Amino acid sequence: MQTPRQRTIQRVHDRYIRHIFREVQREILDAVLSHRLTSILGARQVVGKTAVTSYAAICLALGVEWKGQRIPAHDVHVVSRSERTSQDFVHRIGRILDAFQVGVGRHRAKRDSLRDQELGSMSRIALANGRRIFAHSGNPDSIQGFPGSVIVDEIGANRNDPEEILAQALSVTATSPDWRCLLIGNSSTRGDWWHKWWESRDGAFAERRAGWAMVKHDVHDVFGEILPAHLVEIRESMSDRDWRRWFLCEFVDAFNRAVSDEDLEIAAMGTARTELGAPIV
Repeated sequence: MQTPRQRTIQRVHDRYIRHIFREVQREILDAVLSHRLTSILGARQVVGKTAVTSYAAICLALGVEWKGQRIPAHDVHVVSRSERTSQDFVHRIGRILDAFQVGVGRHRAKRDSLRDQELGSMSRIALANGRRIFAHSGNPDSIQGFPGSVIVDEIGANRNDPEEILAQALSVTATSPDWRCLLIGNSSTRGDWWHKWWESRDGAFAERRAGWAMVKHDVHDVFGEILPAHLVEIRESMSDRDWRRWFLCEFVDAFNRAVSDEDLEIAAMGTARTELGAPIV
């Protein structure tokens, strides 16, 4: 049975997701709260994946009821490219928590804060329920031994070995079925780890990915086929390659690749490539 405090938080939570988030963000939130393992690929700056995953971190740290199941409150750990980018992620979580607090304050005494006002720093948010949200460096060893859920932000851009990061993240969440492992990123270049994780159709990657909720949203999922004027300007000013990568969530060839995947596949089949309109000899 929920306490009065838990019921208040739940009411504010329900209103927040109905009125604040877009449909694609609600889908992301549902994936995170409904599955232990979630991987998110989203268009840059338009899907709002950082905002909704920040909110998911708050839900996990406060405890929330989702689809009839109670997720107990627990610690959350954020890993990004560097400690500074992790701190920025946690700072965004703090801003959303403050907005959430306004809603809770309408129903309960102002002194009933969600935060522990005496604890906290740039690398940590301490909650009044005793749970904490931590910012860690990109080094996978930085989360070793910590219990709780793990959010790995921009794993494809991390200079550390993504396999080591994933292994540590999964190890941290292994103690409880309520603890989540979440991978977030933009699309990257073909052939790298993040590309294989998302698009390998057979072999080890496909088998390992089978148990994950895979959520992908590009710019058209947010705005439809007719884009706002400012995004039309961006599309017209940006190269086709970069538009496809950052806004259509496509994995593209790296700049320094002399031969594309398509040409490699054609070569492997032993078939010469004929340009459109060229004579057939």
